[in-house]
Amino acid sequence: MVVGFAALFRPLVVSAAEKGRKTTMIWAIAGGTVLGGILRYAAHVLSGVVFFGATALDLGENVWWYSIAYNAGYMIPSIILTAAVNGFLFSTAPRLLKRENLRLQSAR
Repeated sequence: MVVGFAALFRPLVVSAAEKGRKTTMIWAIAGGTVLGGILRYAAHVLSGVVFFGATALDLGENVWWYSIAYNAGYMIPSIILTAAVNGFLFSTAPRLLKRENLRLQSAR
């Protein structure tokens, strides 16, 4: 659910695409991706503390640090890779941002 906050960057992405500002568009896409990824990471850390905290406490470990480290191991690379792929994809195929294409795809 929190990944949807990446859409806050959509007006900036569309505006930059319409004006032909490719660099601004890529940074806006990366910003939205990073925002969504960080919020997702926070949700994963919190769920790790809440749901798996009981077993970690038996081991005498700090459940917060365990959850932060465990989730960072796969979330940080995922955020970086997703931002790079999204930036490349939308900069090489800007037609993906046009409403006409979205309507045609949803009608199929």
